[in-house]
Amino acid sequence: MSSNAPTVIETLWQRLAEEIRSHALSRMRDVARGAETPELARLLVEKYGMGLAKAAALAADVFDVPAPDLTRDVDKLVAEIA
Repeated sequence: MSSNAPTVIETLWQRLAEEIRSHALSRMRDVARGAETPELARLLVEKYGMGLAKAAALAADVFDVPAPDLTRDVDKLVAEIA
C-alpha cells in the first residue's frame, strides 16, 4: 500500500464532507424548483451539517486524532443557498 494513501479516518472526514455537500445540493435543487424556501433550506443544511460536524469531533476525540473543520464547510454551503 502506498504511504500517501488516505487513512481510514481521513477517508471518513472526506465522506462526511461529501455527504454535507450532497445534502446542501439537494436543498438547493428544492429551492430552485420552489419546494422549499431558501430560509428553510439554510436551516436544514445547517442543522444536518452541524450534527455531522459534532459527530466527527466526537470520533476524533475517541480516536485521538485532529478533528476536521466541517463547520467551516457548513457555513460556506449555507451562505451559498439563495
